[in-house]
Amino acid sequence: MNGHEIFEEYVKEFKVKSDQEIIELFNRQVGIPGWCTSRASHIAAIRHEMKRRGFDYSKVGGQGRLSFNRKIKLAGKKVLFVDPAVKNDNGPNVIVVKPYLDANPIK
Repeated sequence: MNGHEIFEEYVKEFKVKSDQEIIELFNRQVGIPGWCTSRASHIAAIRHEMKRRGFDYSKVGGQGRLSFNRKIKLAGKKVLFVDPAVKNDNGPNVIVVKPYLDANPIK
């Protein structure tokens, strides 16, 4: 499977998860330094699902990117930091979503 096919599989899987489960998927990525196509697709699908659900995730990302510096929580539809005073310095700061994963969102 290529990256886009993996992305599509994650999108289908994430569509049926609760809002809290999507937040937990995000938080599992905090502090993980490794990288591969599957992880890139997984992260792109998390961002896609946050966008699809109308989450305000501007604290941690935007068009084509997400920051995994801190764990998050959901207040209504707004993404907030769990503890703004705590910062995880072990993981990547910003992960850029591959353009082909960001360009053609799946509904």
